[in-house]
Amino acid sequence: MKWKQAIISLLVILASAGLTLVMVLKPREILPVESPKLIPSVQCILAKAGMQRALLKSQGNLQSENEITLSSQVDGVIVEMAESFADGSVFEKGDVLLRIEKNHYEHAVAQAKRQLASAELKLAQIEAEGEVAGRDWEVLKDMVELAPSPLMFKEPQMNEANQSLAAAKASLKSAEFDLGKTVIRAPFAGKLLKKMIGKGQFVRRGEPLAKMYESERFEVFLPVTMRELGFLSMPAGKTPDMLSSAVEVDLFVEAGGKRWQWNALAKRLSASVEANTGVIFLIAELTKNTRQDQENHKEMLEPLPGMYVEAEIRGKSWSESIVVPRSALGPEKKVGVIGNNDQVLLRDVEIGQVLGDQVILIGGIEDGERVVAMFREIPFDGAKVLPMMLENPIVP
Repeated sequence: MKWKQAIISLLVILASAGLTLVMVLKPREILPVESPKLIPSVQCILAKAGMQRALLKSQGNLQSENEITLSSQVDGVIVEMAESFADGSVFEKGDVLLRIEKNHYEHAVAQAKRQLASAELKLAQIEAEGEVAGRDWEVLKDMVELAPSPLMFKEPQMNEANQSLAAAKASLKSAEFDLGKTVIRAPFAGKLLKKMIGKGQFVRRGEPLAKMYESERFEVFLPVTMRELGFLSMPAGKTPDMLSSAVEVDLFVEAGGKRWQWNALAKRLSASVEANTGVIFLIAELTKNTRQDQENHKEMLEPLPGMYVEAEIRGKSWSESIVVPRSALGPEKKVGVIGNNDQVLLRDVEIGQVLGDQVILIGGIEDGERVVAMFREIPFDGAKVLPMMLENPIVP
């Protein structure tokens, strides 16, 4: 019995070994398994057509449109000086700033009036003599054959008297003018930059008295490149330094922990381009009492000469344009647009202006189309993608 069990165990072992050998030597059939297709997701924005305006950045320093050196128009001693005649003082147009000793000029006016009266009297006498000569000639003209001489009617004498009278009137006017100039008034509303004389000092005609500037109107020269000039109203044909229309300019200055804003207008360009830098200057004009965008409208920051300002220049506009992130713009002015079947189509676009992180497109994109926000996320032209709309796009 034992030998039968041993034979059966051997047969089982041999069968198991043979089956194992067959399984090892026979290749297994691998069934194909379909892997799921991976569709990349891309961020996109909805194109909204509307009016967009070119915006240029620049900077400069304010200066008064009218800064002068006040001079004396007569000789004399300064006998009176106003309190407003001091460095940094404010004055209004017509305010009396200085008075020059006037005794000499009052005497000159009196003499001129006397000369005028003498000239008027002399003319009246000659005119009377001429009338008498005319009456005498009417009586004698039938008794003589000779023509009357101009001297008979006092014509040369009257011409001389008329000229003397005109000279006397002019002398009086000049004397009164000099007398009036002994009172020196402010030619405009402004501030005094520097006083150059003192009370009791003798001044000559034409001698500088002070430097001052008008505080009502300021201007700032804003450098722009020739390329940026194309975004502004081009100069009119007959006046190359004048723009065809005024350009709105917002001026900003940091003062007192606040950012102040003034609204200015630019109507002119500088007469030439700087050779070293290749820029031309846009000249913006600022009125002192212009509106300032502040929450408290009672607060006003006074513009001062030399004040550094930053400028935002509003250039030409496009009525039907679209703003997209700069990241949406690819090489060769291409933008990715997602079609109805969620396939990406590369589109050629026309660029109006690049504004920092944004691009104004004026052609190539239609209102309501989905634009890929990050061009580098596009796998290839025609790729199917999973669009993810941005709820808060970075464009205005």
